[in-house]
Amino acid sequence: MVKGEIKMASLSIAFLLLVAWGMPVWAQGFNPKKGLIPERRDLTFEVAQVKKRWAQMAPEERLYYSSFYLPEPLLDTRKVASAALFLQSASDSISNANIITTKHFRLIWGKNYKDYINKNSPYFILWGDPDGDGIPTFVEYLLGTDPYSFTDLTTVQNFESGIMEYVWKKVVDEWGFKPPFKSDENYIDVYIADTGVFNPSVDMNFSDKGIHLPTQVYGLTTTYQNDVPYIIINQNISESVLKVTFGHEFFHSCQISYIGFDTLLETNNIWLAESSAVWMESALFPTIDNYKQYVNYFVDYPEESLFSSSLYLNYGAVLFLKYLTEYYHEPDDEIGYKIIKWLWAENEVQKNPIVTIANFLKWQNIRPIKNLKDAYAEFALKNLDIKNSYKDGSKYDEIYIVKIDQIDSNKTTSHTFKMDAYQYMPQYYAANYIKVMIADSDQVGVANRFLENFESLGGYWEKGDADWRVYVVFEDKAGKRSDPLLLTMEDLKKGQVYKWDTTIFKSAYLMVAALPLDETGFDPNELDYFSYQLNYNAYVATSIGAGWNLLGLGEGTLGALAPFEGEIKSLWGWGGNNWKVYIPNLEEGALESYLKNYNFQKLELVGSSEAVWVNSLSHFELEMGASKGMGATLNPGWNLIGIQSFAGFDVAEVLKGCDVKSVWKWDAPSGKWYVYLPTLLGGKEYAKNKGFGWLERLYWQDGFWVNSMVNCSIQN
Repeated sequence: MVKGEIKMASLSIAFLLLVAWGMPVWAQGFNPKKGLIPERRDLTFEVAQVKKRWAQMAPEERLYYSSFYLPEPLLDTRKVASAALFLQSASDSISNANIITTKHFRLIWGKNYKDYINKNSPYFILWGDPDGDGIPTFVEYLLGTDPYSFTDLTTVQNFESGIMEYVWKKVVDEWGFKPPFKSDENYIDVYIADTGVFNPSVDMNFSDKGIHLPTQVYGLTTTYQNDVPYIIINQNISESVLKVTFGHEFFHSCQISYIGFDTLLETNNIWLAESSAVWMESALFPTIDNYKQYVNYFVDYPEESLFSSSLYLNYGAVLFLKYLTEYYHEPDDEIGYKIIKWLWAENEVQKNPIVTIANFLKWQNIRPIKNLKDAYAEFALKNLDIKNSYKDGSKYDEIYIVKIDQIDSNKTTSHTFKMDAYQYMPQYYAANYIKVMIADSDQVGVANRFLENFESLGGYWEKGDADWRVYVVFEDKAGKRSDPLLLTMEDLKKGQVYKWDTTIFKSAYLMVAALPLDETGFDPNELDYFSYQLNYNAYVATSIGAGWNLLGLGEGTLGALAPFEGEIKSLWGWGGNNWKVYIPNLEEGALESYLKNYNFQKLELVGSSEAVWVNSLSHFELEMGASKGMGATLNPGWNLIGIQSFAGFDVAEVLKGCDVKSVWKWDAPSGKWYVYLPTLLGGKEYAKNKGFGWLERLYWQDGFWVNSMVNCSIQN
């Protein structure tokens, strides 16, 4: 089986909570994936029709499905006013079963469970009965009774401390989700599988252990023929897995109240059903991180659509719900349950999670992102820094990088990456991540310029075009990453991005996301794969843009700029108390007259520590070698200084020991001042309120103003 063949339908009789293991690598030339496909029982499309088809099924077909499908409850589920909390031997239909009734549930397990449970399991101890009350520890966890203290059920007032009633209380009573369908008049049956409770709807049970779940299936939720939900729990799981499994399955029973079981099983509704049920696990039991296995599978396949019909990715899509609930929640809703509740209320109307989520983004007032395509682009970027982007991020695996390309820092060397292997091509609402590194063997080992050209090559099945979002994030040697730089698309086919700020980088991460032209107008069951090509190179150069540029070019300033005099309107240096000016296209006599008229000096020499203002007519680059920097002397008042060291400096570091009022750097690409105000309490907040950026680091050939209060020497 190749990767492209696992896009199976998720329509099944039940919601299966699975063990996720990953998938092997099939294509060559790309980085390996982390693992194998999660193993599970293959409940395909036709099984979703079991409930509808039960009456027409042949006996042998019923036999197979009767392991986990019960058309009728073993006892009448209707609540009886006089019902008490009891441990009973049931009627003839289930004389081999024990039943305990709580406020909302009936817990059912085999009377002779000791003959059926897995004695080789590491969880076998949970089926012991240390207090001798006839109730195994596993069951007492669900009920909330003490497994080490004899329990007389006739004296138990409630089971609110048990897993079952705790989950009901949180989900229904506190958070306000709809209760399970028909639960106002009926108990919700909870069966413990493989304990010897047999299904009486068939003459002979398929499994010799009665109601049965495969080892890798934690739990199941479905409905009887009368539409009352019931839950089956695997007996071979730990206490922590029992908790999250019950929370997961119980929430499925609530979901049926919103859109009905048959509608819930439609492909894209099951996406919301599974992703939100996994979300509910971590909301109910935040100290249990069992759900991270599904996140880790999801981040291993970022090229698969967020809305893929693959059941494994449905589980892993909990990460997108984490994004919504952690970044869009209201101040009084830290965990974001109101968002999940809103989604289900809206999906009751839309019956389409893609439209539902798009509507949520459009109508929410927490953040400025108002559409699904922009939200996905931000989500994909956050996943690039997954460890720092989510509350549980430290527990998640890093996003899958499809290619790591080591390159040199030669401006004339162009590098090409072509994505044409369909197993790795992104679908709608999916992304590729590529890492470009300056090789350690490179003479410089870092760069400050990056030029990337993008070209769309169309869909693999030619089913339409993609709305591409391409970003670059730069990382320095210390691992600090830049803000994302968005590639500008000329049309749907081509685009370019150029880095012209002064920051130095060791690596560049490229995020290439394919989005639909209409954010909701696509069929998630008919997704194409989209191909593209990238051409890029990284190098070292000084970039001068049209307009004003503040540069620390040092002693070679005038010589380096001489070939571009036709592009330069003027150069301005600072002499400590007066301007020094050079206007290349002004005749000597006219220049002298201009200087005399304004009492300026002529700019004839630039010192190693000096910076200049360059007013340019157009963009061009200078390729200048870096020097070590000889140091600079600050005088009281304003000083115009340039950084010559290729390594650059932290601002606080370079000014250490100097009494400085402020530092100002003009960032030409953004048209914005960046400031450092060491003497002002709350300086960073002040800068933000004034629309300034906060200056933390100075880079090679940065020019900057320093307002010093004393004579002082600094490095440059």
